[in-house]
Amino acid sequence: MTKTLKALALVAALAFFTSIGTSLAKADQITLGNSNQSATITSTGHGSNSTDAVNLNLGTLSGIAYDGTTVGTFTLVTNSAMTAGPDNQNIYDISGGTGTFTFVSGSTDISGAVTFTNLVDGVPDPEFNGTWDVDGSVQNFDFTLADLVNQYGDSCTVTSIANSAAGTSCSSVISSGEFVTPEPASLTLFGLGLIGIALMFRRRLVGSVS
Repeated sequence: MTKTLKALALVAALAFFTSIGTSLAKADQITLGNSNQSATITSTGHGSNSTDAVNLNLGTLSGIAYDGTTVGTFTLVTNSAMTAGPDNQNIYDISGGTGTFTFVSGSTDISGAVTFTNLVDGVPDPEFNGTWDVDGSVQNFDFTLADLVNQYGDSCTVTSIANSAAGTSCSSVISSGEFVTPEPASLTLFGLGLIGIALMFRRRLVGSVS
């Protein structure tokens, strides 16, 4: 094989191994389906500019979820009462929001401590954001509620609830969401190994064409 053909082969191998290593380095995620229970947002009567504009009652939410390989179930349990506010361009910071998120599918059982950071109004549906700690690896999560409705079936927004009389509430189920999961250590090592092989090929490439 000529030096030119060897060089082309090494370039192709380098691109192949690098692409695999890079893809393996990316984190996965758990995708949520609809929850079986509803979350409720209730006005404190203090207005949307108050630090406790609304109370958030999520309780325990559970449903179907998918981790990219298998279908399982998720359970989100909130451990404390949460308030959100004030309104900052439709973003409501959450106070006191902690809990636990668990995904189970066959032999897979992943769980972590959840911390809520904010509630975004009108995206177009309200979206919760936060982080969760899986064995010391902190990842992001978000989930969206379907259209909020009051007891009469009328549509609501977080801001309209906050600006209503105390006790006014609207509810809805989770309609979608993603919990980013840390990559398994074995995949990390495998990806690093492939990148190492790619670097070795690169050194050989430089030597063959010099």
